Amino acid sequence: MDLPTLYVKTTEHLLHAAGLSHEMAHGAGGLLLYLAALALPVARRWSILPLLGVAFAELLNETLQASFHGSWRLPDTLADIAWTLCVPTLLCGATLVRSAGFTPLGAAQQRPANASLA
Repeated sequence: MDLPTLYVKTTEHLLHAAGLSHEMAHGAGGLLLYLAALALPVARRWSILPLLGVAFAELLNETLQASFHGSWRLPDTLADIAWTLCVPTLLCGATLVRSAGFTPLGAAQQRPANASLA
C-alpha cells in the first residue's frame, strides 16, 4: 500500500471512529495544530509561524489526497483550506492587532471610577 492510500484510509477511519463530519474535522484539526504550534517557544516571538505551520500541514494533506484521488478536486480542496485556516487566521490576526498596541473601542475613553470630574 502506498503512502497516499494509507494516509487517506487512516484519516477516513479516524473520522468515522470519532463521529466527526469532514468540515468539523478540518476546523478542529486547524485549531489543534495552531494551538500546538503556539506552544513552541519560537511562536512567542513570531506569531505568524503557527499559522504558516497549519497552512503547510493543510497543503501536505491536500497533496496526499490529490495523489490518492488522481486529480485535484478544486471545490473540495478550496473548502478544506477555508475550513482549516478559518479559526487560526482569526486568532493570528487578533494576536497581531493586539501586539501592535490596538485597544478596543472605548477602552481609551474610560475613566477610573474614582477619578474626579474636574
